[in-house]
Amino acid sequence: MIENRQAWLEQLLAPEIEGGWSDHPGDNGGVTNRGVTLPTLSRWLGRKATEDDLRKVTRKDAEDIALGLYWSVMSCDLLPGGVDVYAADWAYNSGPTIAAKKLQELVATKVDGFVADKTVSACRAVDPGALLLRYHNSRMEFLENLDDWPTFGRGWAKRCRMMLDLSQKLVKPNPTLREMAKSTIVKGAAVGAAVSGTAVATAPAYDWGQLWDMLQRLLSKIPGLASGLPEALQSAEPGVRGALEAANQTAAMPGLAGHITAVVTLGTSLYTIWCRYRLYAKGLA
Repeated sequence: MIENRQAWLEQLLAPEIEGGWSDHPGDNGGVTNRGVTLPTLSRWLGRKATEDDLRKVTRKDAEDIALGLYWSVMSCDLLPGGVDVYAADWAYNSGPTIAAKKLQELVATKVDGFVADKTVSACRAVDPGALLLRYHNSRMEFLENLDDWPTFGRGWAKRCRMMLDLSQKLVKPNPTLREMAKSTIVKGAAVGAAVSGTAVATAPAYDWGQLWDMLQRLLSKIPGLASGLPEALQSAEPGVRGALEAANQTAAMPGLAGHITAVVTLGTSLYTIWCRYRLYAKGLA
């Protein structure tokens, strides 16, 4: 979930995890600064990085790398709260491919190392708290079987425990798309009334549940579309959900801004569904 990015970064870059310079002789990753290794920095820069480059890595650089190479690659903006943070951290610690495959094994979806729509949907179809605990156990089992466990196991176990504690605080029940829609993306919001005592300005209220039902009815009436509609809607749900979550960040906007947000969100949802349907029609999804 988008709102959990910063919580993960604060924990990740804490001094006891990835907060400083390290050059342990037994670490196969080599020298690191703020958790960034030379190979990782080279990939980020698009050229071979030097140790001098590594020493110049700032906190902002480390955050950008963490989000760009791990959080985003794992589609954490769309994963359930708690699972998102733990998935990003395992990817950071062991690589996105391993973290993704282990997650896919737990939710019985195709194990290909890429967290895309079907994996996201499978994760949101199960209890997030239970999935998180199983994911943690899977990570510990993986780490305990590594040759480096005798050397680094104590630190790894502490890190995993800290991330599990944080992740459990962020777990929320998985809402369906309809439930999320009914939460009203653009709500009537009090703006400044508590401070000034003036009249309250409110944003327009939209019943997204009704809009979603209407959308499905309209699409189902288009010739040749109805047969693939349920699958397309299900596959499009993560993308639509992402659009709704993004719009929710501006939920308090009054007047014209609120209307614009609503139109853009609905348009994005329609486009996402259409793209997914076309893939289904071509047998590509």
